[in-house]
Amino acid sequence: MRSAEAKALQEQRRQLRAKQSRLLLVQAKGEHEQAQRQQQIKELENQPEADQAKRTLARLRHGQTRWESTHCARQEQIQKLSRELAELDTQGEQAQRLLQGAAAVQEGLQ
Repeated sequence: MRSAEAKALQEQRRQLRAKQSRLLLVQAKGEHEQAQRQQQIKELENQPEADQAKRTLARLRHGQTRWESTHCARQEQIQKLSRELAELDTQGEQAQRLLQGAAAVQEGLQ
């Protein structure tokens, strides 16, 4: 029974780690895109006023605003997953100690 519990904890930990990894990847990609947008905004702001430049600048600024709003929420999700993973690690260690203790008791009885 304890072994099944340990396996369930391992599976839960694997799923959380995969979810966290996906979020970290999206976050890194977003940061890279944000840096590119900022560079393009600087370049467009220095150009003479043109309708196409204004539209592009508006699109880039909208993307920048959208990224800023999702960045914080995503960062909170990543931190939450990190805390959950730490809890699972603690539970896994406790389950492992219980398994070892039960095995020692079993050997002592034989």
